[in-house]
Amino acid sequence: MQHGLQERAEAPIGRMLLIDDSGVDLLIGKAMIERSGLVGEVVGFGNAGDALDYLRRYGPDGLDLILLDIEMPGMGGFAFLEAACRELPATFANVAVIMLTASLSAEDINRASSFEMVIDFLSKPIKPDYVLHICHLLQARASF
Repeated sequence: MQHGLQERAEAPIGRMLLIDDSGVDLLIGKAMIERSGLVGEVVGFGNAGDALDYLRRYGPDGLDLILLDIEMPGMGGFAFLEAACRELPATFANVAVIMLTASLSAEDINRASSFEMVIDFLSKPIKPDYVLHICHLLQARASF
């Protein structure tokens, strides 16, 4: 995959996946993230099944972050995490995941914390200050 290599060298976050079934949230979120200049490459998916197929094909190596919507038809965010942990156990554990949701339910927050790769839980839609916040989270995670 040659796409985005030049940008990755300069951006604090090299490559990330954005998985959200809302076309509007996906489009706006991807544009906002790209405009920040803090992410080299954003790969967007409208459903978790396609994102999982992508990981099966290319693997999670070189992937810094996944922004993952919880509530999606078909395969939701938690089902995606369970499948990725089961199918790609050694390499997927190194990818940081931030869960996205329209409602911050205590049950979802508790369930998300059971996955060691989940580093935060943010409300939708993606806001401009999220990208800088995410950079700080990834820097803190890398220093451990």
